[in-house]
Amino acid sequence: MIRRDRDPLEDERAAARLTTEPVQPPIDENQLASALGLVIVLLVVAILKPWTGGTAEPTGRLSVATAAPITATPIPTEDRTADGLALPICLGTGAWRIASLETWQTQDVRVWRAIEPITDATGPLDPAIPSVPIVAIQLTALGWCAPAYGTDKPIGPAIVTAWTIHDGAAEPLALRQVRPTDGVTPIAALYVPLTRWSTEDVVFRYFDSATTKEAWFAADITILPPSPTPSPSGALR
Repeated sequence: MIRRDRDPLEDERAAARLTTEPVQPPIDENQLASALGLVIVLLVVAILKPWTGGTAEPTGRLSVATAAPITATPIPTEDRTADGLALPICLGTGAWRIASLETWQTQDVRVWRAIEPITDATGPLDPAIPSVPIVAIQLTALGWCAPAYGTDKPIGPAIVTAWTIHDGAAEPLALRQVRPTDGVTPIAALYVPLTRWSTEDVVFRYFDSATTKEAWFAADITILPPSPTPSPSGALR
C-alpha cells in the first residue's frame, strides 16, 4: 500500500469551508415548568390588582362637589340714637339752623339757614327774637336743627312751642312732626301745620328739659304764587 502525504494547502482549504454552530445544552424540563408557572402567576396578579396608575375607568357614579354655605350679609343696624335720628335732617351741624323742605320748579330741595337764637324772651311778640326769611313756591316742612356737638348740644327731651303772627297778634300753632318719621330727638325736627304753610311769621320756643335752657327763634315765610305756564297755543295761563 502506497501512503501519500496530504498537501497542507488542501487541509487549510477544507477547514475554511467548514461552518460552526453553537451547541445548545439540552433544556431542563423542570426549569421550563417553573418559568411557565411564574408567568401565569404574574398574569393573574396583573388582572386582579386595582392599579392606581394610568387613566381611571369610569365607575358610573357622579362625583358632586359640596357647595360652601352662603353667608348672608347682615343688614346694618339702624342708628336710633338722638344723633342717628338727626343726622339725615341736619347732617351733624354744630350750630342752630332753620331747616326747611321746599319745592322749586318741580324739584324738592332741603335748605338750612343759620340763626342765633336768644335764650330769653318776654313772649312770641318780643322784637329781639331773631328771624330768617323763607321765600318758596311750596313749603313742604319747616323746623330746626340744634347743635349736634359742643357745649351747646342739648340733652333733651325737648319741648317745642310755636306761634303764628298775624297783624301783630300771636296765636298758638299746632304742629305735626314729619321728620324724623319714627322717633324723637332733641337735635332736629321738621313739622307741618294742620293745614299748610302760608305767608306768615312763625315763632319757635325750644326748651331743653335737662338743662332748662331756652332758645327763641323765628321764620318769616313768604309763599310765592306758582309761575305761569304756557298753554299749547303759546299764551300764558
